[in-house]
Amino acid sequence: MVKSLIDKYIYLFRLEYLNLEKKLSDDKLMPKLRSVVHALEKRNIEEETDFLRLIRARKYYYEAKRRDLISAEEKDWCENVLFGRPKERKSTPRKTEPTSCKFSDVLKKRRSVRIWQKGELEEEIFKELVEAAKWAPSSCNRQPWHFIVTRNEDKIRLLYEVKGQKFLKEAPNVILVLINKNAWSNEESYEYFSGLDAGAAIENLLLKAEELGLGACWVNWKPTSVSEQDKERIKKEFNIPNHLEVKSIIPIGEIDEKPSPPGRKDTNEFLDFEKYSH
Repeated sequence: MVKSLIDKYIYLFRLEYLNLEKKLSDDKLMPKLRSVVHALEKRNIEEETDFLRLIRARKYYYEAKRRDLISAEEKDWCENVLFGRPKERKSTPRKTEPTSCKFSDVLKKRRSVRIWQKGELEEEIFKELVEAAKWAPSSCNRQPWHFIVTRNEDKIRLLYEVKGQKFLKEAPNVILVLINKNAWSNEESYEYFSGLDAGAAIENLLLKAEELGLGACWVNWKPTSVSEQDKERIKKEFNIPNHLEVKSIIPIGEIDEKPSPPGRKDTNEFLDFEKYSH
């Protein structure tokens, strides 16, 4: 008990007087801020208070704000969690019938499209796609994604040469999906969470593409399927810094030919209640 109190006071002293947050680089500070605010948000829901974490979060917040690193949306989120009052919880009955089938239609109509019409998509389209991607869940709200769009024939040809899939050569636009390795403090966490976070963002992007009437294909970028030499070629061509790693590429454009819907297993084959019974 005494040791625990001493440790807390030492921690408070380090926070208050050593200003450790000022020593963090931008790309280290923001993931730490998001992670600790996310943890506090969960504590608030459970009506528990972690004052040490709150102090740390506020110091991260003020430092990030001083550096002008926080978006308007994140500012609102941080301030609500760090300085706001708990919102009144209202219990509303769940509707038994869906209000719309549009989302279900988008899910079922999405296809991996590999044949496109010629033509570059406008920048606003890519902004809409990434806007959808950024609302995907991520571990501790780290939002470790970055996206590079290319409509350059030479760069797209390079991606085709590296991956070897013929349809890439004809893609009018390609999105590179990257993950910030610095969002995690250790390699084990990065290896586990980065794929989940990237996958969630990619699925959001693909569903938005379907909603917009576009055709896209999720192309894997498995580390062992790309040589170190080719990885360096891609990094150099797209000016990718060392802390970012390519997780996937997504060729996208106006649909020229859309595949027929593939078969799906019966839902009951995937589903059990309480225990596995298949």
